[in-house]
Amino acid sequence: MLRKAKIEDLDSIYKLISDAAKKGKVLKRPKSEIKQVLSSFYVWVEDKEVAGCVSLEIYNKKLSEVRSLVVLPKYQGMGIGSKLIQACVNEAKAKEIYEVLAVTDKISLFEKMGFSKQLKGQWPLFLRLNP
Repeated sequence: MLRKAKIEDLDSIYKLISDAAKKGKVLKRPKSEIKQVLSSFYVWVEDKEVAGCVSLEIYNKKLSEVRSLVVLPKYQGMGIGSKLIQACVNEAKAKEIYEVLAVTDKISLFEKMGFSKQLKGQWPLFLRLNP
């Protein structure tokens, strides 16, 4: 079941993100930061367990980002990630956000959801300050 995150989901979301960050799948986020932006999170609940989470962080009317997409390994392959991404896309559309970005290694999943690697010939650029 998809729903917006509640304060009682904080520990589960933090654990999902922390475990995935240890494997290099998402960026590490302190619990205090997650709590501060908890209203931006969606969770997927399966068998009374938070099976997945995602955040839509809105930076301005032009740009938002799908962040911290994590699905527990035992629930992967069930379409939960797609449903979490779609919830973010739907929210961005409802709020008339112009672009939604994602930094991910799950390229085929995001392409399936309508994302592309470039915008009108523009490629993303990155600068790593702390190698």
